[in-house]
Amino acid sequence: MTFGEQPYGDRSNQEVLKVVEEGYRLSAPRNCPVPLSNLMQECWSHNKTERPTFGEILSQLQTIQTNPSSLEQPTDFNTRETLRLPSCSGSEGIPYRSVAEWLEALRMRRYIDNFASEGLDTMESILELSADDLRAMGIALPGHQKRILCSIQGFKE
Repeated sequence: MTFGEQPYGDRSNQEVLKVVEEGYRLSAPRNCPVPLSNLMQECWSHNKTERPTFGEILSQLQTIQTNPSSLEQPTDFNTRETLRLPSCSGSEGIPYRSVAEWLEALRMRRYIDNFASEGLDTMESILELSADDLRAMGIALPGHQKRILCSIQGFKE
């Protein structure tokens, strides 16, 4: 569902463990059908006795397979939910002094040169970027685009 993207981005195992223990669960991937998203959420229940058994998972997947029309409604991409994840919003509302500092906070430091080569060196200069702009800059991974655009949306709000 995520096209092979790492689900927690560049977070270390310790950081992932911390946010999961605090109750954070990933939002559904973009275009993920509701039944699959619901099944994933059940599998991630903190209480292991509430998680479905393998047999229950198999049964639900078979039900989905025999009723493909249930997959036609994808979940909506929920920007507000994603913005609660610190690595997505980055500053928790505190403005950054530079694009490099912002990318560093997003764990997207690998793209500092991409932004600099486009002359995007102030926080104001990034506010109107789109997914197409990011692709043109060489940022091709959908998860990285999503993280960057999510953060930009947070600045706008």
